[in-house]
Amino acid sequence: LKSINFKGQCYVIGMQSMAHELEKEGFQICGGIGPDPLASDANAIKTDTLKLDKNVDCVISALDLHISYIKILKAATFLLIQNI
Repeated sequence: LKSINFKGQCYVIGMQSMAHELEKEGFQICGGIGPDPLASDANAIKTDTLKLDKNVDCVISALDLHISYIKILKAATFLLIQNI
């Protein structure tokens, strides 16, 4: 990211240590760290009703002990809708 002078926000699927290292290097993290519980309402996971940060410019995935369908859905939606 540094080599391409990336300045946007990152959605990170990963551990807190990954977010810490990225933040230490000056990158902005918005979501994906820690548990992202699935809502009890099935409509909450529809891609057209997901609440997504419009400023995400990058999706990063690494080891995540809290990986979930909702995190994968959010990452895929960022990549698809926001044309990252």
